[in-house]
Order: sequence, then C-alpha cells, then structure tokens
Amino acid sequence: PFAGILHDLRSRAPFYLSDWVDGLKENITILAPSTYIFFASIIPALTFGEQLDDYTEGALNGVHVILATAVCGAIQSILGGQPLLIVGVAEPIVLVYGYMYKIAKTANIPFVPWASATLFWVAIMLAGLAAINSCSYINHFSRFSGELFGLLIATLFFQEAIKGLYSEFHPLGSVVHSSSSMQTESRIWLMFNGSFSIVLAGGLLFTSLASISMRHTVYFRRVLRHFISDYGTALAVLLWTLVSYIPKGVPDGIPRRLLIPNALDGSPNYTVLSRMQELEGWHWAAALIPAVIIAVLFFFDHNVSSQLAQNVMDLKKPPAYHWDFLLLAIMTLICGLLGIPPVNGVIPQAPMHARANRKWFKEKHVEKGTAGQPGEEKIHLRAEIVENRVSNLIQSILCGICLPLTFIIQKIPRSVLWGFFAFMAIEGLPGNQFFERLLLFLTDRKQVFRLRSGHHPSFLDKVPMKTIQKFTLMQLVFLLICYGITWAGIAGISFPLFIMIIVPARQKLFPKFFRDEDLQHLD
Repeated sequence: PFAGILHDLRSRAPFYLSDWVDGLKENITILAPSTYIFFASIIPALTFGEQLDDYTEGALNGVHVILATAVCGAIQSILGGQPLLIVGVAEPIVLVYGYMYKIAKTANIPFVPWASATLFWVAIMLAGLAAINSCSYINHFSRFSGELFGLLIATLFFQEAIKGLYSEFHPLGSVVHSSSSMQTESRIWLMFNGSFSIVLAGGLLFTSLASISMRHTVYFRRVLRHFISDYGTALAVLLWTLVSYIPKGVPDGIPRRLLIPNALDGSPNYTVLSRMQELEGWHWAAALIPAVIIAVLFFFDHNVSSQLAQNVMDLKKPPAYHWDFLLLAIMTLICGLLGIPPVNGVIPQAPMHARANRKWFKEKHVEKGTAGQPGEEKIHLRAEIVENRVSNLIQSILCGICLPLTFIIQKIPRSVLWGFFAFMAIEGLPGNQFFERLLLFLTDRKQVFRLRSGHHPSFLDKVPMKTIQKFTLMQLVFLLICYGITWAGIAGISFPLFIMIIVPARQKLFPKFFRDEDLQHLD
C-alpha cells in the first residue's frame, strides 16, 4: 500500500522548483497558453453549468461549476504531480448528477446534502484506490476503450445541442395563457426564438470551425492565423452574443440568455454542512450507489486524461498518476464540503494545455556531402513542451475572476452554448480512428486506394478490410450499449459501469476473434 504514491512523490519532488522557474522564465509569453486554456475551460464550464441548472432545477448552476473549476484548478497547479493536467466538471458527471437529482426528487431526499454525502463516499473510495496502487491498471487502457469513450462523449454533446435547440421552440416550464390571442402571440415569438436560436448556434458552430482551420490556410500573416485559431472560439462567442442584440422590438427573454445567478449573492450550497442533519441513515447508505458509479467514472476518465497529457510529445518529467488520483480524492472532498459538483481531468483540455506550452527551437544540421563535397547546412525545427505550473495557475485565477462578472456572462444567449456543444462534438472527431473506421463503411471500395495514397493509419495497409469492419462493428456494439444505457431512465446512472467493463472485455474477448498482429495495428 502507498508504494505508488510514495514513488510519485520521490520522482516528482526534484522537479517541483523547476516547474515554477521554467514557467516564470517564459515571462509575458506564458500568458499565451494560459489565456488559451482559460477560454478552453471557461466556455465548457458555462455550458455544463447551464446544463446542470436545467437538470437540477437550479439547485446547481454555472456559478458552482466555475467555482469548482477555479478552486480545484489552483490546487492541481500547486500540488498536482502533473501540473499540465487540467481539471474541470465534465459531461459524464453532469449526466450522473442529472440522474441523481431525479432519484432524490422521486425519493424525497434533499438533493444538495445527499450529493455532498455521495462525494464524501467517493473521496474515501478514490483515496483507497490510490493507496492500493490501482492506477497501475491504466496500462490496460487501450485505444479501443479511449476512442470509444471519446465518441460517446461527442455523441452526447451533439445530443445536448439538438435537445437545447429543440427546447428553444417551447415555453420554459409550464406557462398557461389566458386568451387565444396571447397564445397565438406566444407561438409566434416562440417560433422566432427557436429560429433565431438556430441562426446563433449555427453561426457559432461555423465561425468556430472556420477559426480552428485558419492555422492551416494561406490567408493573413502567420501570427494572425495562429491568433484566430487559438482564440477564435472565444471571439465567436463574443461575436454571436453581439449579433443577438441586433433584433429590435422583441420581448424581454428573446433570445433566451444564461440563467447564471449573481455569484456575489451567495449560495445556500456553501453551508451544506449545516444541512447534513436533514439526511437520514438510509440516505447515507443510498449514497453509496452513485458513489461507486462516480468512483468508477473518475478512475477511467481522470486517468485517461492524465495519460493523454503525459503522452504529448513524451514529456521529460515523470508522471504521478497515483499521487494525482489521491489529490483528486482530496478535491472531491472539498467539493462535497462546498456543495459544488466534483471535477476530474478533462478531455480534450488536458492534452490541449500540454500542446499549448510547446516551444519551437531552430537547430542547424549539416548533412553529409557526396564525393568529397562539403555537406549542406539545413535548419530543422525542434519542439519541446515547457512543463510548468504557472500557466495552469493563471488560467485557474482567470476562472475565479469570472465569478464577480456573472452580470456580463448573463448577456450570452443559451443558443450560443448549444452551438458550442455541437462544436465540441465535431472537434472531438478528427484523429479518432474509431470514427475514421466507421467512415470506411461509407467509402467506395474502389476509392480506398486514394486513402492509402495520402497520410493514413497503418491498419489500412496491414489489416484486411473485412477484419477492420468486423473490429469496428464490435466496437460499435459496445458504443450503442453504453449510449442506450443513458436513455434507460433512472437506471441510466449506471452507464459509467458499462464503460469500465469495456476494458476487460477488450482484453479477454477480442483475442478470440482476431489475430494478435491485427489487434496491434487496430488498437
């Protein structure tokens, strides 16, 4: 017990000072990755906050999500073993909390105290898993399970975008109209609100995708292309928020804007400890069920995020999976004490942060000449990640600064966030080989050679097409099972358990259907 944690502390301790010095040596340039990852953190935080507000009928909202992101982000940057790891509230935990609220409402359990009790159990479980060196198991996490999970999240993002836009055509809550003329007027404005929401969401989606692709175009100067690519999504939110104010003569509430409350007004959640006495003994026992589910979810999601952050260009400083998982237990306990949603390592922000800290160096290399001729001198670019704690701390502070600025955030239309959901769904697809293999089913067999002529994964050359299709279909079955569970009413809370079952199923089941060499290329 504790061997993994002690090993992590011993291996990372010599680098702690350099984590700060390396970041501070960058001077003003450290602000570039800091602000970049800040926007990549705060926009999803607002989006998930709005989703939580809907799911919990206001018991949790964007203020709580931002607070969790800021506080735990600062803790990770100062005490974390891997300072490049970005933590935040993720889509799966939002879904779990939505199911928990339904259960609490049905069983007449006070939700916020019960959620805190659940997090107390989760913290104990995570600490226990860290103590018994369970993070060593992440070596069994393969591309199969990681990409399946990524495509599931993309599917859920796209689903939320559609559900959000659909809701814009309908009244908020139950509204009773007293006359047919008012009802007709309401229908007209609801139709306008829904149609305008599609324009705003579609505009956000299009401009965000265009800005991301700007880096690889020939337009404008290089500095401007990179600026648009890095900050285009944040600028798109600002742009389409301004566009939402163009229509004149519309009633208040059209388009609908974020419902985030004023953070300075306080929240009863922060005094949740005084409300724990509302819980009965069986409430604590019942909290064990969602606690197990959240612990399983965090074990998979957090460690995959840590792994992705660590594997960007083979970082020089060692990982600290066991220590970071113990720190996650501490952060989960803090979130429970504050009555706010828990955080874990988030995808894609974790690897994005590592790549954002990349620096390029010019190196001269003299190639050998032929027949006694002098060699030709060529300049090569070498990339290196600045492994530091400063950029993570700055982005966490910036998230915290947003708390007293909620009166500005309230100006953002909800439909802009629905567009951002769709953007995150699409942005998560490139590089996902599972998605690329699904597209092969739509590809003309006679045109596959065109794929092989360009940059392509090795399995296209090494693995027969029928084997690729069989592997992909089996992976698709697992995806559909996990996605189907999310539609199983209150039982949908168990979907993280099925995600975790994928790992041993891949290890035990697939070798019976595929050759080892094929699995090596496909997974």
